[in-house]
Amino acid sequence: MKHSADELTESQALGVQIGGIAPPLFWVDGILLRFSGIAQTESIVKEMLEGTVHWDGVSFALMPDYKRQAVLENNIIIPIINVSENKSFKEVAKFLKKVNLE
Repeated sequence: MKHSADELTESQALGVQIGGIAPPLFWVDGILLRFSGIAQTESIVKEMLEGTVHWDGVSFALMPDYKRQAVLENNIIIPIINVSENKSFKEVAKFLKKVNLE
């Protein structure tokens, strides 16, 4: 699901105490994203070991420049992990950019 970067960071902070640290978001090649994994059944684990990754959902936003963290007005910090060196994440970013343009 596409969001603005502000929407994505604010939703990542839901349930986090004021001044706390939220779970991280991921950045790759101009895309800020989060994902949720799928239940790990025996067949899913087998496919993972063979190199296939399954995600239940992906939320993303365009964010051209990387920054290490987002700090919200209530001082909640959201770490942002740069995963641009990861081949799988690069493929995801490429796909999301294509989908975004359509």
